[in-house]
Amino acid sequence: MTSQGQAARFDCFVSYTLADRAWGEWLAWQLREAGYTVFLDPWDITPGVDLIDSFRGVTEAADVVLVVLSDVDPELAVFSRAELSARALRVGGLGAILPVRVSGDNPSGIFAGLRYLDLVGLDEANARDALLDALYGIEAAHSTRGAARVSIDDEAPAYPSHAPSFSVPLAPSSRFVGRDDDMLRLDRALATRPRRMVALSGVGGIGKTRLAVEYAYSRRWNYEVVWWLRGESQASLMEDLGKLATEGPAAGPSRTQSSTLEQRAKRARAWLAANRGWLLIADDLKDPRTLTDLLPEPIEGDVIITTRTQSLTGGVTAVDLEPLNHEGAAKLLESEALPSGISRADFERLTAHLGGHPLSLKLAAAQLTHTRMSVDSFIFQLEKADADAVSGAERSLELAVGNSLRMLKQEVPVAHALLMLCSFLDASPLPTGLVVENRRSLPSALRRGLADPSSYVAAVEHLQSVGLITARGNGLLVHPMVAAIARRQLSGRDRRRWAQASVRLMDACLRIDASRPKDWSLVGQLIPNAVGASEYASRESVGLEEATRLLSWAGSYLHTRGDTTRALPLLRRAADLATRLSAPGNAGAESPWGNLGVVLFAQGDYEEARRHLVRALHVAEEAYGPEASETARRREDLALVLRALGERAASLDQLHMVLGIRERTMGPDDPETGKAHVNLAAVLRESDDSTGSMDHLRVALGVFERALGPESREVAAVRSSMAVLLREQGELEGARANFEAALRIYERVLGPRHENWGRVHQALAEIYRELGDLSRAEEHAVTGRNAIADPGR
Repeated sequence: MTSQGQAARFDCFVSYTLADRAWGEWLAWQLREAGYTVFLDPWDITPGVDLIDSFRGVTEAADVVLVVLSDVDPELAVFSRAELSARALRVGGLGAILPVRVSGDNPSGIFAGLRYLDLVGLDEANARDALLDALYGIEAAHSTRGAARVSIDDEAPAYPSHAPSFSVPLAPSSRFVGRDDDMLRLDRALATRPRRMVALSGVGGIGKTRLAVEYAYSRRWNYEVVWWLRGESQASLMEDLGKLATEGPAAGPSRTQSSTLEQRAKRARAWLAANRGWLLIADDLKDPRTLTDLLPEPIEGDVIITTRTQSLTGGVTAVDLEPLNHEGAAKLLESEALPSGISRADFERLTAHLGGHPLSLKLAAAQLTHTRMSVDSFIFQLEKADADAVSGAERSLELAVGNSLRMLKQEVPVAHALLMLCSFLDASPLPTGLVVENRRSLPSALRRGLADPSSYVAAVEHLQSVGLITARGNGLLVHPMVAAIARRQLSGRDRRRWAQASVRLMDACLRIDASRPKDWSLVGQLIPNAVGASEYASRESVGLEEATRLLSWAGSYLHTRGDTTRALPLLRRAADLATRLSAPGNAGAESPWGNLGVVLFAQGDYEEARRHLVRALHVAEEAYGPEASETARRREDLALVLRALGERAASLDQLHMVLGIRERTMGPDDPETGKAHVNLAAVLRESDDSTGSMDHLRVALGVFERALGPESREVAAVRSSMAVLLREQGELEGARANFEAALRIYERVLGPRHENWGRVHQALAEIYRELGDLSRAEEHAVTGRNAIADPGR
């Protein structure tokens, strides 16, 4: 506090923990607007400064001290609320103490006998009236004394009574201890201006994610939005950021998911640029630059990242997490509800062996609780462990995990095998039940052990009881550091065995129909694990066929969902693995190159697309034969690329071959045959053969009407193509009639406001303009423009 601040006179002193900053600022704003002089202080006194001396001048000079009370743990402040308030009451000269309850239980302790202001459940207008009524009788006469006060934003702060838009996948922990100073360091780092990303950095298992979770819950009232991002790749960042545009405040009333991943991320970025009061948490970020590229500049909210990297850029403020100190480690062990008979001296002995690494301590506590072994026996096991390969901060974790794994293998072999299997997947939840459902793909010993579903449940319960696996949502999760140590401690032979088992399991799990929307959530959970299993199999040179198939399938699926950013690297990796297969003529071997070619074509990289599709066609002919439907599909893909490259004659040759194959193998009325007619019509139109083009379109129209019905979107698309051709030939009425028919079908099948619906409106605007009906032309133009600018809304 400055001497000026201590000498000044105030009507009100508003005091609150940093977690309740939003409430403190709202109260101060309302009081100032009502004419009171206000000193606003967040209880954020620099360590080492005498707290009571700092507060004495302000508290003596205030007629009323408003103390914000909430459900936030008071130990998150530098001093506990009760301690601070008790000392403040002993500093003479105070006027009234007015507790202000904003959440949590009724005031207790030192505040129990005081009249308090209760704002819980009130809207902003009633809360403002209640505040001013409580202060009735205090005159605003001091407002002309020129008192200094902490700066309050010129813009009125939002009323914080409503729950923020909150997306955090983990629950808060009642056993979160020993990080009070780190919580305050994080507060101070986020308070710097201009705003910067704040990085919680440190070794694996040190508690970075847990600190971020606890911060999100304890400080949630300070924000309108708290949003969690998975930081393992730019693609996962984009996916979770894009959810702001489908599930969060940027979604709008329609909450549409019809746009691509890039469009959703762009929309979320625009929302972040236009709004304040948000907190993003990017967990396990490998490179901060991958997030910086997705955020607006300047940053108007708060950004926390957790990372193990030490090479942070200049735009990031680092908050390095160290192992817990001796007292914090002992507190953590005490909080773990260990068996009776374990003394404080035992806590200190365990801490001496394991250091202050939180995950190590939790694993030790879980082992002691489950096995009921003595601390002496446990320490003896640790001392026998051989962890010479690891030094430094991770040594204690290697000791704790290694000890747990040895005991697990001896006591519950099925649980040990299940943990090894999960250690070769991604650090993402594995949906429960899938292991048992697909146990036939597992090694014989584990398959027999899981023959009874109850044995799987028992194995999972045991792994949870000893702290080696956790439940998240509807899935099981192994901490990445536990998984890494488990893999590292296996022999080369066992690593290959479990890498192959995991990739075979995921290959079995993903043999589902991903076209069904009800399965999309499950597929979304499985893909990270499938990719992880494929990478481990590739490193060990086992299960390459399954790994190739998984990566190709995942990439193709993501592309169909508009997630090209994630799809392309997976497809490139699949194509690379396909070259290592000893029998490239096997069924399905063309998929990696074919799927990659399709995505490159969609990206506009036609030359590289052609190279991969030529190879895919060659492999398909070898694997399936020249008349197979798979071969026809790859030939058709190649024809479309040749068309894009301007090689129309070559494209027509390929498309005529496709049409012949489909007429012979599928019949003239199959929808795939109709599709071949449509593609031929498009290339013939570009070759100035309008007559040939219209002939193929008429055939395609008949095929689709007979096979799919007159109201199908395929019929609408052909109608639109016929309309375009008729307009080019000057037949405006015929063009109008076909566009109108397409519009009616799109509206019924796709719904109004769909992008295709909007484009037909724009085409009709041009037709009516040429027909001289400017009023209807403008009506269609506006409707189409709005639909295309914001489809689905």
